[in-house]
Amino acid sequence: MSIDNLNPLNLSLFKSRKFWLAVIGIIVDIGIALVPELEAVRAELILVNSFMIGLAINGYAQEDKILAEKTGVRNAKYG
Repeated sequence: MSIDNLNPLNLSLFKSRKFWLAVIGIIVDIGIALVPELEAVRAELILVNSFMIGLAINGYAQEDKILAEKTGVRNAKYG
């Protein structure tokens, strides 16, 4: 299987900054859950990490929306 045979939608997923932020957020959450020394503050760390990742994803979504509006690109997910 080569990269040329991939579905364009799947290929765009791997180029998405929002996707990679979500993946990194999940990896960090798992890392926090596996470290025994963090047991006392585990819930708070996971909550803060998830919140920060969510803010960053929302920021990228807003940036994409503004860029689409400025360039005149009409996309079903924005309108």
